[in-house]
Amino acid sequence: MARSTTSSQKTPSIGPLLTVLLLTLGVAGAITWIAWVSADSHRETAEDALRDYAEFAADNYSAAAQRAFGGSTVALLAPVGVGRPSMDADHVYSLDTLIDAARSVRKCRCMYDPSPRYFFRFSLADSTLTIAGDSLPDVTERTRLLDSLAANFDTLGRQLEQLANRRAMVYASVDTVHGQFELYMMTLTHGIRGTPNMVYGFVTSFRTFAERVLPTLIDEPLVPRSLTRGLPNDSLLAVTVRDDRGHVMYRSSAQYDTTYSATRSLWRWVPEGPRVQIAVRPEAANTLLRGGIPRSRLPIIVALFICAGALVLIAVHLVRRAQELAQLRADFTSSVSHELRTPLAQILLFAESLQFGRVVGDLERSEALRIILREARRLAHLVDNVLLFSRTERRATRVSAQPRPLAPIINDVVQSFEPLARVRRATLRTQLDERVVASVDPGALRQVLVNLLDNAVKYGPEGQTVDVGLALDGARARIWVDDEGNGIREIDCQRIWEPFVRLESGEYSVATGSGIGLSVVRQLVLLHGGDCRVERSPAGGARFVVELPRATADATSSDALPHDLATLG
Repeated sequence: MARSTTSSQKTPSIGPLLTVLLLTLGVAGAITWIAWVSADSHRETAEDALRDYAEFAADNYSAAAQRAFGGSTVALLAPVGVGRPSMDADHVYSLDTLIDAARSVRKCRCMYDPSPRYFFRFSLADSTLTIAGDSLPDVTERTRLLDSLAANFDTLGRQLEQLANRRAMVYASVDTVHGQFELYMMTLTHGIRGTPNMVYGFVTSFRTFAERVLPTLIDEPLVPRSLTRGLPNDSLLAVTVRDDRGHVMYRSSAQYDTTYSATRSLWRWVPEGPRVQIAVRPEAANTLLRGGIPRSRLPIIVALFICAGALVLIAVHLVRRAQELAQLRADFTSSVSHELRTPLAQILLFAESLQFGRVVGDLERSEALRIILREARRLAHLVDNVLLFSRTERRATRVSAQPRPLAPIINDVVQSFEPLARVRRATLRTQLDERVVASVDPGALRQVLVNLLDNAVKYGPEGQTVDVGLALDGARARIWVDDEGNGIREIDCQRIWEPFVRLESGEYSVATGSGIGLSVVRQLVLLHGGDCRVERSPAGGARFVVELPRATADATSSDALPHDLATLG
């Protein structure tokens, strides 16, 4: 029942176990990192695959657009040699030939009708420009066309010289006329027998192509059918086509997030012209990819690592706590052995003195018997404490509480403890309200009071006065024991009730104690349904307070003032 946690024994090292636990945590961290990297890599691979599908779809859409426009362009320019093995020309073709070809294409529903605004013929020999058609250009547009063709004369000539076998070649150029995106489709013919090299072509508006053809291309097989599983393109892909200024010329009815998208030129022969952007629907990942895009596992991985770290910390705490308890039990065994040896030595010493006749005279013999009796009581008190503590640890302690007056029990304990207090020349003083009745087990209450008195006498100064009080506080009986020691720090007021806890010995302390006395007090009080605590006493020492429930004031008891008893050790 001492107040100290000091111990001269060295606590066993937990270094090896701590090293193993830290290594375990390191392995868990490495596994967590590998899992995170693998999941991240898997996710990046899946996202790259979706972008690849977007690029594949954009390429197929662009190829379909080129086929649609290129087929009609070849049909319109076929009369001047496009589509034939060579582009040799033995005479200059009239633009009426191209106009007639345009009428034939318009009648055919098998291909796109570019509806040319006008046709033109340009001679590379003398830079003459001839124009014919339904919508002739104004002076500004004509001048721009002529300047563009003349400026590219050298380029066209070199391409003609490098053209293997002089096969058909189609050129395209773009311009914005009157706020509309225009396409200039043309072909170059190589003159023979004195016929000059000529450029034949036509001009059409991109808007007509966007309105008539682009909506139909969404039905083309833009991604492999084995991946779409029969789903239409617009449920997986979003298509947007913009002109050279970024104006939207066509947009599919379904539009999705552009996280997984790709952009391509609508026609490879017009790289600076319209562009198509195709975005893969993020929710379509489960259709296009086996398993879809893996969701981020970072929160789960971090949570698992934190749990692993927490388990390691808990394990370290439990191991350290187990070591502390083992150390406390070892200290308890040592302290109890020491405490038992002291009274036993005294009993043996005076018993042998009586046996061998070393004590002469009735006075000395009476004193020897008194010491033997005192030490036997101390020994019995220690043994009772150990037995009670053992039973409470096994939850085998039972109390038989019945309504009883408390003052007689307290007086009896104080009087029986007087010989032990006399060793330290302590004075025991009581201030008891003899009317107080409460449901208690007398034996348990005696053990509580003996422990509190032993604690007060042992850790207070010699010659101190220990006050024992009893009063009625509402429906609770309040018992207190005051000493004149150094008191107890506030931070230790809860710890002292725990088993094996012994605070630093004060300047008046002469013993270390077993560390279980106050624990026994708390357990017995709790079994009564009461409460115990420590406060500051009026004398500056410690006041241990016990409160018991179901207390009343017995009106038949003596109305005398509280009973006072003073015993000088």
